[in-house]
Amino acid sequence: MLNYLRKYPELLQPPTASMLEAMKIIDKSNSLVLVVDGQRRLLGTVVDSDIRKAIIMGAGVDQPLQKVMNPCPTFVSEDCVFQDILDKAKRRFHSWMPVLDENGVVTALYYTKDIVGQAQRYTDSVVILAGGMGTRLRPLTLEKPKPMLPVGGIPMLEIIVKKLIDHNFRRLFLSVNYLASVIKEYFGDGSQLGVEIHYLEEDQPLGTAGPLSLLPGDLDRPFMVTNGDLLTKLNFNHLMNYHTTGNNLATVCVRNQVVKIPYGVVKVNKAAYETIEEKPEMKFLVNCGIYVFDPGALELMERGRYCDMPDFLDRINQAHPGAVACFPITEFWLDVGTMDNYEWACANM
Repeated sequence: MLNYLRKYPELLQPPTASMLEAMKIIDKSNSLVLVVDGQRRLLGTVVDSDIRKAIIMGAGVDQPLQKVMNPCPTFVSEDCVFQDILDKAKRRFHSWMPVLDENGVVTALYYTKDIVGQAQRYTDSVVILAGGMGTRLRPLTLEKPKPMLPVGGIPMLEIIVKKLIDHNFRRLFLSVNYLASVIKEYFGDGSQLGVEIHYLEEDQPLGTAGPLSLLPGDLDRPFMVTNGDLLTKLNFNHLMNYHTTGNNLATVCVRNQVVKIPYGVVKVNKAAYETIEEKPEMKFLVNCGIYVFDPGALELMERGRYCDMPDFLDRINQAHPGAVACFPITEFWLDVGTMDNYEWACANM
């Protein structure tokens, strides 16, 4: 069984290391960071969700790990047997287990599912919303649906599907409407890609959330939803873990967007001039078009009725206040819904 410290010695980091450094290490290793002192004694752990939550709360990526680490991490001693690792991991819902010697020094890091020979798999279901008309990309979308437009010679939807397969999603639902036959003829039942592909066919447009009402009733664990015109380097496993560990009904991916006002903004008080703020920048969190839902959320939707995603999320939040979380995307992300963005993707990807 692989000791991940041998493959990724950089997993050991001092408490002064930055969140940005940890993000790069976690993304490369697909694991976690162990915060240690000068003698390699374990001080805490940092997982991807720790960093995302800190960013949502306003922390900068230059913050030291000692500000975000879990100071009471789960671990096992060197004299443990593999069953001890599995038992403790199951009780604490952990996939990673550091091993310490009698002095608290980290000697190993094991991926618990390696012990039983299972592949990492947070969920097997994902919905890709691919039914839009792509009016902003006409005339390119007159004969092809937007998700089937080529990027680097490959249909955009195929790029998305293959990335999902790389992250162990095996049951795909494609929501289709406009020029649906083009998509269905290209992907078929998914067997050529080693996955199941099912189609949620809209007799009439159902909005950005309505197609979810067409899902079968056998979903028993969280599933992801993504727009069919998004390209991203996001690690979907990190997103699924963030959702499940937070016990949320829904998780919305968000991203910082800075809007620069090209003019001086005049501030007034009862029509009286106060000051001018020259070309200010305004920061917003914008919706990235990627979500995770628990199947229970679907009880709040009426089958076959039009519903947009903001309305569905508001409905969940009203019925279960605080049950909708936000997951910040710091990785590459591109909405290929406009001509400028599509041309950029074709030239750079």
